[in-house]
Amino acid sequence: MKHILLIEDDIELATLIRSYLSKHNFRILHLNSAYGLESITLNTIDLILCDINLPGKDGFRVLSELKQYYQRPVVMLTARGDDKDHIKGLQFGAEDYLIKPIAPQLLLAKLNNILKQQVTTIDEHIPNIKLDRSLGEVRVGEQSLSLTPSEFHLFAIFYQHLEQLITRDELFTYCVGREYDGLARTIDGRIVRLRKKLESLSSEVLQLKTVWGKGYLLTHANH
Repeated sequence: MKHILLIEDDIELATLIRSYLSKHNFRILHLNSAYGLESITLNTIDLILCDINLPGKDGFRVLSELKQYYQRPVVMLTARGDDKDHIKGLQFGAEDYLIKPIAPQLLLAKLNNILKQQVTTIDEHIPNIKLDRSLGEVRVGEQSLSLTPSEFHLFAIFYQHLEQLITRDELFTYCVGREYDGLARTIDGRIVRLRKKLESLSSEVLQLKTVWGKGYLLTHANH
């Protein structure tokens, strides 16, 4: 039985979703805002289904914060159908962006498909590098990188943009979920720690380089 956390302030809709999914072998935990997240043991949650128009803290902020430590799927469920919002949700790491109202059968099919994909989310398109998004694990040859969830998220961004320059502003937006204000040093520390862990590997397969005045670049020795 898969365990889903539903964050939705529309109680009537949440009740309908819980009732329907419960009949299809899902266990549903419901919050009507993001303020109860700190009390949830998220490593027992297989997928988070989150509204955007939440009281206090909107779904985009919730998504960007979750992606610092939660490696499993987050799906946005919202009445906001604007393309810019859709793109923003995907850029921040949502596995899908579903528009209300959605047919229960379609919602079920979408969730089942996402969860099925999570069973085999081992990305190894680069020789000797395995990135397991469901476990938040990176293996380089026979070595395993011990990364925190936020470091794994940062590595995954670089991995997706291998050999491509990423600016500091772009990294900040991907990792923190808002535009860089020119002051915060959140990303700096993570980059330093990630670089040290890559350098600790017995081989120099991966290198995280600083391109002064421009940004950062993850390179692969055999690419």
